Amino acid sequence: MIDFLAAFLNFAAFILGLFALLGDISNINFFKDIYYTRVNLVETTNSFVTAITGAVGVPDYLTFGAFSICEGHNSGGIYYCSPAKFGFNYALPGLTGDLESLIPSGAHSAITKVQAALFIPAVVLTFLAFLIALFGHFKRPVSLCASFLTFVAFILTLATFVVEIIANKEVKSAVNDLHISTIQVAIGPAVWMTLGSAIALFLATCAYFLACVCGVGRSRRHRVRNEPDIEKPRRRWFGRNRY
Repeated sequence: MIDFLAAFLNFAAFILGLFALLGDISNINFFKDIYYTRVNLVETTNSFVTAITGAVGVPDYLTFGAFSICEGHNSGGIYYCSPAKFGFNYALPGLTGDLESLIPSGAHSAITKVQAALFIPAVVLTFLAFLIALFGHFKRPVSLCASFLTFVAFILTLATFVVEIIANKEVKSAVNDLHISTIQVAIGPAVWMTLGSAIALFLATCAYFLACVCGVGRSRRHRVRNEPDIEKPRRRWFGRNRY
């Protein structure tokens, strides 16, 4: 039973991590609502101001995903996303391109390393651990291997969450330096999905480990229960066998 619980937690962690990774890089509306950071540029209920900003091409907000930046209006939602690329290193026209150009070249390299060394490996290892446990029929060596992989994936996912929190604080600090009260920064749902994935991976690691510990006794009981009963030869007096 604990094996299946571990596999379920492992699969749940994979889904959460995958959705967080795919946010802002898909044309599906569901994924467009998954992002790490949202910067609200225009916060007003005045329809006249909204019409002007829309006419001149100024978005109401920006969302930052793992590999892309999106622009959107409060009324119509996201209408443009930059091509998915490591380090947000691309040349684009408009406000998105201007924001990208403000990122130093060294930061591009650092972002690329974080994306390649944390975001992707965490999701891949989570899925690999799930496959190993599922197709390995939850045997003791398989559970031990899955426990190790989920623990490594947990460390990477937790590090990803820490990086996301730091990045949000850096963006908020940069916006506060502009001293523009209308610009607000909010943490996106992808950050909390990453945290949920890390928690699920930690619980899955513990469950796989318990399956390894309990698997020895379970295997012995299973072996004894399934062994055929061998009738011992009956002995006569003086220790001689009866034929």
